[in-house]
Amino acid sequence: MNAEAKFVSSVMDARLKKAKRERDAYKQQRDELIKDIAQLRERNKDLEHENKALRLQATSYFDKWAESMRKTNAFDEIAVTVLSEDNDVIKNMNNIVTKIVINNLEREE
Repeated sequence: MNAEAKFVSSVMDARLKKAKRERDAYKQQRDELIKDIAQLRERNKDLEHENKALRLQATSYFDKWAESMRKTNAFDEIAVTVLSEDNDVIKNMNNIVTKIVINNLEREE
């Protein structure tokens, strides 16, 4: 082999080695990205699960709040009715109604 052929061969070998290093670097980056994507998918799945749990919890708290507001309004209506009546017959009727409503509210708990 002459000097020029050796030079061309060494240049080609250097280029090949450089190309292989770049290829290996790209493969490593690709593998890291694949790993990162897998971790992100897992984290996303966990966050979706937590989100569902929080929504269910918020719904149950809202239901409890709505039920307590309904009971509060019922007791307020009873108080207004009992305090506003002057007639003894109406008071007795209101007391009976009050007892029935209170019993119904207590059974619902």
